[in-house]
Amino acid sequence: MNNILLLACFFNFLNLFSQSIKTEQYKFLIEKYIENDESNADYTDLFDQIDYYFNHPININNSTIDELVKLPLMSPQKANAIIKHIQIFGAMKSLLELQVIEELEQEYIELLKNMVTVKNFSISIKDKSFWKSSQHEFILQSNRKLEKPEGYSLPDSNKNKFLGNPFQYSMRYRTNVNQYLSFGISSEKDDGELIKNGFVSAFVQLKKIGRIKSLILGDFQAAFGQGLTFGSGLAFGKSPNILGTIRFQNGIRASRSFNENEFLRGFGTQLGLTKNLDLTLFYSSNKVDGTLSQDTTIQDGFSSLINTGNYRNNNEIEKKDQIKRTIMGINIDYQFKNLKIGFTSVQTILDKSPIIKTKDIYKNFHNQSRFTENHGFNYKYYFKNMVFYGEFSSNSNINSLSHTNGVLISLDKNLEINASHRNFNKRYNSTFTNAFGENSENRNEKAYYIGASLVPLNHFKINAYADFYQFEWLKYLVDAPSMGKDLMVEIQFQKRKQYNWYFRYRQETKSRNGTIEAASVPLIDHKREIYRFHIDTKISETFSLRNRIELTQYNIQNGKTSTGFLMFQDVNVQLNNKFKLVARYQYFDTDDFNSRVYAFENDVLYTFSVPAFQNRGTRFYIMSKFKLNKFSSLWLRYSTTSYENVESIGNSSDKINSSKIRTISIQLSCQL
Repeated sequence: MNNILLLACFFNFLNLFSQSIKTEQYKFLIEKYIENDESNADYTDLFDQIDYYFNHPININNSTIDELVKLPLMSPQKANAIIKHIQIFGAMKSLLELQVIEELEQEYIELLKNMVTVKNFSISIKDKSFWKSSQHEFILQSNRKLEKPEGYSLPDSNKNKFLGNPFQYSMRYRTNVNQYLSFGISSEKDDGELIKNGFVSAFVQLKKIGRIKSLILGDFQAAFGQGLTFGSGLAFGKSPNILGTIRFQNGIRASRSFNENEFLRGFGTQLGLTKNLDLTLFYSSNKVDGTLSQDTTIQDGFSSLINTGNYRNNNEIEKKDQIKRTIMGINIDYQFKNLKIGFTSVQTILDKSPIIKTKDIYKNFHNQSRFTENHGFNYKYYFKNMVFYGEFSSNSNINSLSHTNGVLISLDKNLEINASHRNFNKRYNSTFTNAFGENSENRNEKAYYIGASLVPLNHFKINAYADFYQFEWLKYLVDAPSMGKDLMVEIQFQKRKQYNWYFRYRQETKSRNGTIEAASVPLIDHKREIYRFHIDTKISETFSLRNRIELTQYNIQNGKTSTGFLMFQDVNVQLNNKFKLVARYQYFDTDDFNSRVYAFENDVLYTFSVPAFQNRGTRFYIMSKFKLNKFSSLWLRYSTTSYENVESIGNSSDKINSSKIRTISIQLSCQL
């Protein structure tokens, strides 16, 4: 994923090229996280966390194992090895000492050196130098599809007519004042929207001021434990990196995402009451989008929440800010030597009641009250090269008790195993959760997961996992209790200075409703298999190639099998620090929606996309980055998708009467 490489270059600009950051391994793993997620979620929060460590490295000599494992790609095994080294040999005098720790690979050390330090930095707010090292980031961006959907050409009397212009605009500004003070503001207008219906987000954050570890006013995210009681913001699911199933949450953090409904707006603070005891309090009150009940006999009710964030026409505007949501929460964490425990309690209050339609039987256990309470206990226990982790949570009714528990074992520096069990009650309801699971709602699910990472030979690595789950109650399009499984095995070969490749096989099997004709068989299996071969080749310091071939097979029990195929060629050119070019040519051919294929794409800074492809056609994009001067860069991107077997794309007001979609993007980023 070249965005990670570009991101590393971005951090270099902030530090005036004072460091040489090696991010190929990091880029390699994060891309697979996103590609497995198969969504277009906003990953800005993830990169903000990386940004924080690059600009505010932590003192490795004073850090606990729980603080170290929050660093990107830091496993408990690596963190434990660092702690042991310091206990035996004393505080590190130089980061060069990292090279003698056997558990740390050289590639990871090169990345780690940019996120840790061996010195303490403390500047009083009364000190004039407190304000002199501020860092500022300002980004302007615009995107546009050249082909207009039908929504723009509808008559003014039609409620589906798009009211705004076809351009998408966004702006981000953020400043960091040392490690103590930061603030930022972001705004976005989607294509088809009027400017007045755009989104604006802002925050101010203080850190490390007396007992105040963090204080945020404005928009923020909050997540604790394994994210079962409360976890807002992005969290990854199953991927070749088995560490992704464990949550190492950061409590509260500022939000710069353009997700217009899934964030908190108010204040949050984390207080260090004692050396080992932290107290976090937060309060949020804002309006979210929803569809109000059409039943005139029911007042103050809504049938669904809406997370699209689109306000292009009167139909969509009518659903904007219809429900006021107030969230209040408290979290207490206590850190023993090797044990960390936490208690979380959260209450959510809506000004309207959720209404469950009679036909939606699968929602019978969903919350139908304006009030939701969640109470939970979480833990992490580090013992030698093992970490035990988990969380128990319920609503006010103990019959909703849910839990997730697991253990990560480092049997050797070349072998790690992660095993977990989760049991999410069908009665469990929550406002925000991001615990590891098959479903995003963390409800109605029992499962066993085991994953392993093995280095059998130099340059080779094998990642594999198996996840077996069952649902005791009905689901959407599943009118009976069901079960499923998800299997993956991947073989990697990495030779840093030359090339790397991997082969991946993944199989998913889930049950869905059968056909009307086969009423005697209520559920049938749907199996999806994915075969992928991917290779990166570094031709020279300025030129590299990337190739992929992927085949998808989708089989319906006693029914047809559909296939999907994707192949692409990437070309990456890096000419000194002033110019970078990335281009891709891709061919895809799928039988139907079930056999669709996904491919992560390089995009401008802070923009990420994993588009799905179906039908038959080609995809081409080219992106360039120009360093205009010491502080600013210009990004340009052009993409086009051409279909061979369709004459129109999309439906309803989003329908485009063309077999081609072309998009242009331009971004100006300034860092001071």
